Amino acid sequence: MPLDFSYAVAYGPHLLIFACLLTVCALKLWNRYSSRKFLPPSPPQHFIWGNRDLMSKPHLGVALSRGHGDILTLVTPTETVVVLNTIEAATEILEKQSAATANRPSNIMANQIMGWGKTLTFSQHDQRHRRLRRVIGSALNATAVKAYIAQQEETTALLLRSIALNPGGFLKDIHQSVISLIMEIAYGYTVVENDPFLEVTQQAMRYLTMGTMSHFWVNWFPILRYIPSWFPGAGFQRIGQNGRALREKYTQIPFQAVVDSLSNRHTIVPSFTSRMLTEKGPYDESREDAELVKTAAAAFFLAGTTTTSSFIASFTLAMALYPELAKRAQKEIDERVPVGQLPSLEERESLPYVNAFMQEATRMYPPVPLGIPHQATEDVTYQGYRIPKGTVIRSNIWAMLHDECIYTNPPSHLQPKPISRQQPSPRSTQIRLLWAFDISASAELENRVAELGGRDSRDLYRLFEPRGVSIGPLPFKCNIQSRQPDIPNAV
Repeated sequence: MPLDFSYAVAYGPHLLIFACLLTVCALKLWNRYSSRKFLPPSPPQHFIWGNRDLMSKPHLGVALSRGHGDILTLVTPTETVVVLNTIEAATEILEKQSAATANRPSNIMANQIMGWGKTLTFSQHDQRHRRLRRVIGSALNATAVKAYIAQQEETTALLLRSIALNPGGFLKDIHQSVISLIMEIAYGYTVVENDPFLEVTQQAMRYLTMGTMSHFWVNWFPILRYIPSWFPGAGFQRIGQNGRALREKYTQIPFQAVVDSLSNRHTIVPSFTSRMLTEKGPYDESREDAELVKTAAAAFFLAGTTTTSSFIASFTLAMALYPELAKRAQKEIDERVPVGQLPSLEERESLPYVNAFMQEATRMYPPVPLGIPHQATEDVTYQGYRIPKGTVIRSNIWAMLHDECIYTNPPSHLQPKPISRQQPSPRSTQIRLLWAFDISASAELENRVAELGGRDSRDLYRLFEPRGVSIGPLPFKCNIQSRQPDIPNAV
């Protein structure tokens, strides 16, 4: 009976591709498992999937901060992650051995398919990354930030007015005021009510959150990124394409507005982008650094909006949960600031208790609890452990800021600490919130806090939601009363 090779002819190429993929995956897994011999200890893990279920927890930093020591390892079939739970471990590994740990891991979905790998937060630590840092640093040095103080004070005054007129919309007002300020600083762009660009930024951030939080198979098996979007099971490609289109709009629209004004010699509102594009002479669209300036402005905007709005919203929550601390801080403001006058940036140094309260709120609710991931570019050693090349390294900032050996007292035992930084920050907005409003928890918020064990409970993190690498308060209600007469007109 003659042999029938039709099956082999029909399916041979597919079987060959499958065999190659299987071989590559097997070799990759073998290399990973053989390099884990001297890694730090790991929590209990599944015999196949490792710690994948633990790594998918929404508040991973909190889960890893309890009972796991100062350094631990999480593993999946394709990834090894070392988590640093103490300042000492982070200093030894990320600072003293920074030449080997400064790189960023490549999240295929977010970095390559959606295109976020060009931004400062996610880019590889190469020459372009260093140039990008210098460009952004030029906008944040002591001289440059003085130009932003008036803009921040004006935006804060508008925020106070909005909250006084509509206390129930305070969270939305905080978020919009932060976006307005950073858009003005970065691009000279004035945000208007129902601005269509706000929808673009919010959608872009949603896709970024999806790209960094969801467990896409393409992150485990990077070769899948070459599968076309029409292929069965390649829905991740369509998600990535949508995210990429939104990211490009988010970076291009405000930048192009500045470029058009420069090209047409229109009146330019001073901004980071216009200054960087004209500091070497008249703008020329063929300049090599134009793309770098565009990326820097977008990174400036991304970092500011994701952390600053979280800072201010978290501080508002702290005012509601700890009204006795807010009262003491308000008393200090009233004693040092003339009646009816908005507190200014210069008065921050004379308000030690106010600063202690703001710092404590930041400590309790750090906006980036697991830091920005790093990746070892060569083997690293620490206390007899070996962290192999390619390992992802995470700083558990939540664990460091909730270390009970360091922070032994509850918030009610705050001690004032002096500060000296003279630059715009969320703190000037927070001081003015204290000056302007009495804020207390609603019955709904009080009940939720009681369910979590009270306001000194270690489970208050459940009042927050992950937003990619950052977190922010879940929507909450509070009672807001004006402390100053006729705030809408006074500010």
